[in-house]
Amino acid sequence: MEVIKSFAAPGVDQRALGFDGKYLWHMDAGTGLLYQLDRDGNIIRSFTAAMSNAWGIMFDGKNLWQANWGANKFIMTDRDGEVIKTFTGPGAWTRGAIFDGKNFYEGDAGTDLIYQLDRDGNILRSFAAPGVEISALGWDGKHLWYIDSTTDLIYQIDRDGNILQSFAAPDGVVYGAVHDGKHLWCAGEATDTIYQMG
Repeated sequence: MEVIKSFAAPGVDQRALGFDGKYLWHMDAGTGLLYQLDRDGNIIRSFTAAMSNAWGIMFDGKNLWQANWGANKFIMTDRDGEVIKTFTGPGAWTRGAIFDGKNFYEGDAGTDLIYQLDRDGNILRSFAAPGVEISALGWDGKHLWYIDSTTDLIYQIDRDGNILQSFAAPDGVVYGAVHDGKHLWCAGEATDTIYQMG
């Protein structure tokens, strides 16, 4: 997989990336802002995130979800940032979360486990992450994408954690990832850059 294009991230402390079918959503922990971006990096709008340190941004077909590191909250909001629902995830250090259309997957850097959760936060199962230190998760409709900030590798894995392929991350520290159905997008903390890969 290679970098197709890249552009400067709008913030100063890159975290999660999400995709709603049309726009990218990007969390900047430095400002606490959630940005809505087009695929060229142009800012559509921004607003204060429900919590300032989201490591996962997901779209369930109607609403946005943010998964927060530290407080370990999953927060459902509308697209204007109004909180609708919250639950606490099982992990200690949430780093990466995705929604597969039915359930959530939460990456926990504290235990190096990936949890599968229902929409109320109940644990359905868990499995060991393939790398050393999780920094982001993505979902392409069939497989998970796991980014490791220690090995600087991106892994494509199945729902049981089996590695299908791996390759070098485009940035020294990737803290956000999302798949738009065709391309993988990564938010690089080291260079404050968002990458489109394919």
